Amino acid sequence: MAAFKCPLTQRLKTSRKQLFEDTEKQALSPLPSQRYIIRKFKGLKAQFNYHVYLSEDKHYYSVPYRYRGKQMLLVYGNHTVEIFYNNQRVALHRRDRTANAYTTVKEHMPSHHQAMTDWNPQRLLNWASNLGEYVEAVVSHILKGRQHPEQAYKSCLGILSLTKKFDKERLNKACRKAMEFQHFSYKGIKNILENRLEDYQLDCFESPNVAAAHPNIRGNQYYK
Repeated sequence: MAAFKCPLTQRLKTSRKQLFEDTEKQALSPLPSQRYIIRKFKGLKAQFNYHVYLSEDKHYYSVPYRYRGKQMLLVYGNHTVEIFYNNQRVALHRRDRTANAYTTVKEHMPSHHQAMTDWNPQRLLNWASNLGEYVEAVVSHILKGRQHPEQAYKSCLGILSLTKKFDKERLNKACRKAMEFQHFSYKGIKNILENRLEDYQLDCFESPNVAAAHPNIRGNQYYK
C-alpha cells in the first residue's frame, strides 16, 4: 500500500513537521502549569453550628458563623474542600475523610459564641439537669469530648429531644445505661429506649454520685 502524500506539503515542498514548526506551533497556548483536578459539586445547607456535612466522608467542615442556615456550594477534589456562597468562596479546607469528625477554623467561630448564638453549653446543661442527673452527665461528657463545644450541639440536642417520644424518667435511665456501656451517643441512647433496655439488669448496677464516679465530666458550674 502506497504511503499517503499530502498535496499541500508536496506543493509547498516541505514536510508536515516543518509546516507545524513554521506556521502552527507559535499559535498554540502553553500547557497548564498544574495537572487537571477532577472536582465534585454538592449543594448543602450550613447547619446551626455553622458546619456543612459532607456525607461522602461523613465529615463536617466549618464556614464563617454568619452563614448559618444559608445554602452553600461545596466544590471538592481529592485534597481540598472549597465552600462557596453566592459564587464567592468563603472557606477552604484540606479534605479529611475521618468519619464523624469536624474540621473547624477558629476564625469561623463568633468571638463571643455564648452571647451570639441561640445555643450554648450552659443552656444545654440546664435543660439536661431538668431531665435527670444522668442526662446531665451524658451531655456534659459529650460537650467535654469535642475540641469546641459547638461541635457537640447537634448530638446533645438529639438526646434532649428524645423526650418528645419518651418520658424523661426513661431517658434518664437510658443515659445511666449508656454510661455503663460507655456509649455516649444519640443513636446509642435512642436504641436503648426503643428496645426498652434501660431497665435491663438495672438492679445489678451501683448507684454512686454521678460527678464522683466520673471526675472528668464537667458539671454545669464549669460553663458559668
